[in-house]
Amino acid sequence: MEARHSRMNNKYLADAKKLLQQGDYLQASEKYWGAAVQMIKVIAARRGLYTRANNLHMNFYEDHVPPEKVKEDSEAVKELIEKLQHIQ
Repeated sequence: MEARHSRMNNKYLADAKKLLQQGDYLQASEKYWGAAVQMIKVIAARRGLYTRANNLHMNFYEDHVPPEKVKEDSEAVKELIEKLQHIQ
């Protein structure tokens, strides 16, 4: 999963650069945002936390995760958020 997010980050950065040169600022903006999100996912995957956040996201739509697992994954995601907040 980490490798996929890293590839997507590189693709979005390359796409954004081309779009910026073409003057398509709207699409370039979205690609740069996407690249940033993919890098956050790389970091989270390295720390074993992205899967948990994604699991919670999927549960919102599918309601398939048991309550105890939601609580456990929530704690891991909160830990990731705290670490990201210290990067500022």
